[in-house]
Amino acid sequence: MEEADRPRIVLAGDAFEVYPHISSRRPSTVQGALLRMFYPGAIGLPEFRTPALTWRDYKRSTNERIMSPADRVLKEFWYCFKCDPTDKVEADKVLEQNFKKKVPQMLFEEKKRATNKLYKKGKVPAEDVDEDDNHWPTVQALVSAKPKDFSVTEEGWRLLCEHWSTPKFRKKSLNGKRNRLAGGDTGYQCGGSRGLVAMKQFLQHKKGGQQGLAAAWQHTHEMQQGNNEQLCNQRTEEAWSDFDQEGGNEIDDDEGNDFDLEEGNGIPEEDGNRRRTTLVA
Repeated sequence: MEEADRPRIVLAGDAFEVYPHISSRRPSTVQGALLRMFYPGAIGLPEFRTPALTWRDYKRSTNERIMSPADRVLKEFWYCFKCDPTDKVEADKVLEQNFKKKVPQMLFEEKKRATNKLYKKGKVPAEDVDEDDNHWPTVQALVSAKPKDFSVTEEGWRLLCEHWSTPKFRKKSLNGKRNRLAGGDTGYQCGGSRGLVAMKQFLQHKKGGQQGLAAAWQHTHEMQQGNNEQLCNQRTEEAWSDFDQEGGNEIDDDEGNDFDLEEGNGIPEEDGNRRRTTLVA
C-alpha cells in the first residue's frame, strides 16, 4: 500500500482521529478492524480465515531480538496508516496500550459464546458445584463447546478452558457479575452529550415554565427503562434526597449559559474537539 493512500492519524489527547475512514473515527473501531484484517482466523469468519495466533503467541517475548506479537501488530498497523513522525512515539504508546486490551476482550467473548452454546435451549451440561453452591460447566464441557471459527489450536483451547475453571478465575468472574448487577457506581445518562445548562434549556422548551439546574440533573440521572421517576442508582437517590432536604431544588443558576434560547429544537454540532448542543429557531 502506497503511503499516499493510507489514512492519516492525528493525535487527540489519549486517543487519535483517523482521516479518512469509512465507518468510524473511534480508535477501538479502527483497531478492531485491523485485528480482523490481519488475524481473521481468531476473531473473524471461516471464509476469511488465515493462520491465527497460537497459544504461545499470547505470551510476550522477553528476547529483544525476536519481534513480540505486540510489536508485530504495531508494525502491521502502520502498514495501513500514516502519521506525522513527531507524533509516532506517542501514537505507538496509545496503540500498544489498547492492543493489549484486545486479547483479553477477545478471549472473554469466545468464553461467553462457548458457555451460551452449552446452555442453549435449556440444556444443562456437566457441571461442577463449588463450596458456595455455584454451578460451573466442567473443563470437558467447555472443551467440547469450542467455537468453530475460533482458530486457536486444540491444545490452546484446552489450556484456556483449564484456566477458566480454576477457583481463582471463577471467583474473579463471580465478583465481576455481582458488581455488574449491583451497578452502584453506574450512572446512565439519558441526555446523551448534553450538559446541565443545555439540558435545562431543552426541558424549558419541552415542558415550558422555568426549569432549574436541579431538574436538569434529575432528568440526566433518570433510569433509561422502567419508571422514569426512579433514579439510576441508590447513591444518586441519596444525593438527590439530601439536596432536596437542603432546599437545593429551589436554586436556579444561569451562570455559564451561552446558548441561544430562541424557540426550536436542540441540534448537536461539532465544534473542534468539543461537542456542544445549540438551540436554533
